Amino acid sequence: MGAFRDQSWSTRYTAMGDAAESQCVAWLDSNDRGWVRYGLDRPPLRMSMLPEFIRHTPDFLTSHSLVECKGFGRDQLGKIKIADWASLMRWHKMHPVELFFYDQHNERCIVVPFDKLHQSVAHKDKRIQKDQFNDDPPKPYWAFPADLLAELGETHGSITTEA
Repeated sequence: MGAFRDQSWSTRYTAMGDAAESQCVAWLDSNDRGWVRYGLDRPPLRMSMLPEFIRHTPDFLTSHSLVECKGFGRDQLGKIKIADWASLMRWHKMHPVELFFYDQHNERCIVVPFDKLHQSVAHKDKRIQKDQFNDDPPKPYWAFPADLLAELGETHGSITTEA
């Protein structure tokens, strides 16, 4: 089947975020953090008709924060689209945002407060790269190396989920 990034958009869309979100739910549960699903999970809507801010609603709401889930692959880069970034900044002004990164290849999760990522971008940390997804049109993103994410946040092992 090949690397996830090399699959067609329609193939990626059917599973996008599922592994990261299930790990996040397990992490939230294991830390007794009550949560509700908050973001849009592949809704039967024409997403392109919605404002960016609504399209990029974080995945979960807890009493402590909004939680956005991301996965990353063998390249060990947590990628956040610039459009998502702008929305996350707005959400963060209303309620703290945390980013939950799932690294399936190293069986770990890294939880980073958004404000720490924002400070790193604002201070032009040279480890952070700006690149773009080869979509039509191309979508620019920030690429955060896993070692930087671990430095800024908390690292946890993967949590076994019961089927």
